[in-house]
Amino acid sequence: MDMNIYQGIVEIITEISEDGQTLEDISPNSQLEGLGINSLTFVKMLVKLEIEFDIEFEDSELMYDSSKTVQDIINVIRLKQE
Repeated sequence: MDMNIYQGIVEIITEISEDGQTLEDISPNSQLEGLGINSLTFVKMLVKLEIEFDIEFEDSELMYDSSKTVQDIINVIRLKQE
């Protein structure tokens, strides 16, 4: 696992989570919904990820239902950086 990607995602989730998640609450297998990420905060997260990792998500990747875990987000970012 790319720790830089993981750490960046975790920092963003802890910043935007409506459930007050901490770093210890989050693992690659964590469900986004369980971390307080709803459809609105998902979009906020994607915008922050685009800035953080200098990437651009396609419209098809902006679907809340297609990314269920932190690992799903890691995988998409990793592919975009190749």
